[in-house]
This record gives sequence, structure tokens and C-alpha cells, in this order.
Amino acid sequence: MRNYIKQLEKSNQLLFVDRDVDPKYELAAVTKKVQLQGDQAIHFNRVKRTDFPVITNLYGSRRRLCDLIDAPIDRKDEFIRKSVPGVDDTNLQDYIKSE
Repeated sequence: MRNYIKQLEKSNQLLFVDRDVDPKYELAAVTKKVQLQGDQAIHFNRVKRTDFPVITNLYGSRRRLCDLIDAPIDRKDEFIRKSVPGVDDTNLQDYIKSE
């Protein structure tokens, strides 16, 4: 996961937030605002009441999700059918939204 996060940073797909953020509501609100503008992952360096950074929106794009699970983006339908129990041609579209 650390290597993947470094790749996101190198490809400008990781946004850094360096100010104090409250985890109860503010962290989610910032994530939602970023999602409305794009699909960057967000690295919160200073989260109140914890010593740990938080990364959100890692799965914010189909391409990143496919990269993480090593699934080819052009064959995602086939991959979902094989990977998710109960998915077949009759209900596949319930699991896939248009890009």
C-alpha cells in the first residue's frame, strides 16, 4: 500500500491537507468537496485526536480501483462477474455505473 500511495503522489493523484482536521465531520466534508471537483485521493497529515495520518478516496476512480486489485480496466465487467458472488449478466449493471 505504501508503494501505491507513493505512485499516487508521483502522478499528482494525491492531495495533501496539512492543517488540523476534525475526524468527526470535517474530514468527510473535505473528502466530499474534493470528490465533487475530481477524484484525487486525499492525505490528511494532521487529524485531531490521533497521531496517525488518514488517507481517503483511494478508490475514487475506477482506474485506481482496478490498479489496486490488479484488474484490467477494459475487462472490468468480466472481472466483477468472476469476483463478486451472485453477479451475472442479469444483474451486472447494478454493480457498474457508467463512467
